[in-house]
Amino acid sequence: MQPLHDTPSELSLNITSYRYAFDRARHAWWRRRSRTTVETLYGEMVECMDKGAFIEALGPYWDPFAAAGVAKYLSLDTWLREAIYRYLLSTEGLNTSGRIVDLGSGTGYFLWVCSERGHEVLGIDVEGESVYDICIDLLEIPRVNFRIEAMKPLCETGADLKLITAFMTCFDRYEDGRPWDVDAWAFFLADVRKRLKKGGRLVIKFNAEPQTGELYSSDVQRLFRRTPDFRCRLFLDYLMLTAR
Repeated sequence: MQPLHDTPSELSLNITSYRYAFDRARHAWWRRRSRTTVETLYGEMVECMDKGAFIEALGPYWDPFAAAGVAKYLSLDTWLREAIYRYLLSTEGLNTSGRIVDLGSGTGYFLWVCSERGHEVLGIDVEGESVYDICIDLLEIPRVNFRIEAMKPLCETGADLKLITAFMTCFDRYEDGRPWDVDAWAFFLADVRKRLKKGGRLVIKFNAEPQTGELYSSDVQRLFRRTPDFRCRLFLDYLMLTAR
């Protein structure tokens, strides 16, 4: 059973709606079903890590009470497992072969999982955040230093990509803090489609607006649903677009 499915035509992050409650329950069931696989992969990946190098390089940044900021991502128990869940979710039912690109790759955990599963990977992010930079180097993840901006194409990624991902997005804002509108998203989707092979997939996990709980405007949602280049699925804070 696919963990993702269509939601009502006017989506908002409404935690009181029956649809949202159903989606949360179904997603929780999917995660429980996947737990054995996640734990197996987690154990294999931790076993092959150079733990000494990891502790030596990142020990100065570790914070046992980190609740915000990048230090929280040093909890591998949480974030490596989450990267494995994201890998399983993003690739489920995806039969096409090819490379994987992650936008805003952060620590690189997700791409490390992909690489360990035999995929060729590339991260795109801005440099300068020490924890991210160190993790990327330790995990030997190829990364391009590039800032994603509205109405500008992505850096060179090559074509015929299998999967493009973006988790907990931060790039989808104009310089003044406004969320991207329909024009910016339309440009972005057209650029992404040129890079994906037919049957390839774009997966985005959005950050909700703190004040409103909204993921994106109704106009942007309609764009996601109606763009002819993709088949669309929306689920909780995820968007999945499969290239036609």
